[in-house]
Amino acid sequence: MEKVSLLIDNDFINEFMQSLPKDKIVVVENNFDTNVELFNTTLKDYENNKINLVSYNESAKDLTIWLDGVK
Repeated sequence: MEKVSLLIDNDFINEFMQSLPKDKIVVVENNFDTNVELFNTTLKDYENNKINLVSYNESAKDLTIWLDGVK
């Protein structure tokens, strides 16, 4: 597959996206490559015990507690 960058008018973007053949084209976000690099760096830091990550369940519990306090 080849990577192509396009500038598309905001008024036309939805129509354009619907017209693309889904079996031939994969749409990736604008900064996909940067996000892959950031993810890999973070994963390596975690594997090397340089950072501690909070699980999704733990962060959801913290958010629920915070939201309950806002009421």
